[in-house]
Amino acid sequence: MNSLAIVYNENNNEEISKLNEFCRYENVSLDYFLHEKDFKKIFDFIVKNNISKLFLSDAKVLDKDLKSFTEKMISLHKINITVLCASYDFPDPFQLAIRTLSLNGKDPQRTNKIKDSINKKASRGQVLGKVPYGYKKNISGFFEENLDKSEHVRKIFDLYNHNFSISEITRELLNTSLEEKWSDQKIKHILKNDFYIGIYRRYNVVIPNSHVSIVNKKDFDNANKKLSINQKRSYKKNYWNGILFCGFCLNKLLVTNHKNTWINDGNKKTRNYKYYNCDHQNSIDSFPKKLKIKYETLNDLLNEKFNKNIILDKKLKESYVYNLISQLSNSKIFFEEFVEKFEKYNLLSSTKKDLIEKIFIKEIDNEIIISLV
Repeated sequence: MNSLAIVYNENNNEEISKLNEFCRYENVSLDYFLHEKDFKKIFDFIVKNNISKLFLSDAKVLDKDLKSFTEKMISLHKINITVLCASYDFPDPFQLAIRTLSLNGKDPQRTNKIKDSINKKASRGQVLGKVPYGYKKNISGFFEENLDKSEHVRKIFDLYNHNFSISEITRELLNTSLEEKWSDQKIKHILKNDFYIGIYRRYNVVIPNSHVSIVNKKDFDNANKKLSINQKRSYKKNYWNGILFCGFCLNKLLVTNHKNTWINDGNKKTRNYKYYNCDHQNSIDSFPKKLKIKYETLNDLLNEKFNKNIILDKKLKESYVYNLISQLSNSKIFFEEFVEKFEKYNLLSSTKKDLIEKIFIKEIDNEIIISLV
């Protein structure tokens, strides 16, 4: 497998030296240098020459626009190409791109509204906001290990890497650590947070080895590999969340969970149910009965009636790409979810179809009635 560098000028000794030096730091040798603006030609060159690693002189050699840059990065990801920028501060292409590339013709500095004072604190790795579980703030404003809590973090990784499920870990900690409010979501957040291996991420600032790690990198990587596989298996987005409204009182439908418990042959049985509900609160008119429809039943009907690709996402504003890349850079979303959201954004940005903003639901004589008005 070979490596390729995309450059501004193949005859610029300073640029070539910079790339070679960076690649030596990464323990990689460069096989090809290419100056090319046409991405199709770059892509064809990569496939033809069996390229596995791509190095960029900086983000702008691939594209000057953040949205177009992202499209190209996703294309490269789909053929398993590793991409790095020759930047010691921001080798992650997205972290560099979000700082230097324009978005819809607007300067990135205008998009980023973070105050300089906050950036300075973040660049030093100081505490900003909530301190992650297992750490505490010292008198200098930096992070240090909280020995009373860090043992629980290690236990979470140890149990998960020994094939305990997240629910089993939650129950274990609820039984042994009574002072904490444990939940599956809290456990998952700890498992995904690379802060525990010493990486500080705040306002697009990333500092490796900024504080004492609680978990070693091998245990963290193993846990996140498992987590990624399990999430792919279980992740099922509810596309209808937030756009369903009661056809009677026009209130937004809520999703509620209900547990039913019974005894069968002396054994206790439990089953969870989800419903879309509306109790007509804050409505001037009175209605004879609350709306309550089984979650799966309504979702099946919606899937038959509507194309999910034309649902309006309220987040699809001009700065959506910037915010989405920020989430990726700060490890708040996995790359697969990032790709899904970006491609949906692209589709909705280019389509002229009528987008679905609201769907109204009624139930009359046990018949579910679905309409857009």
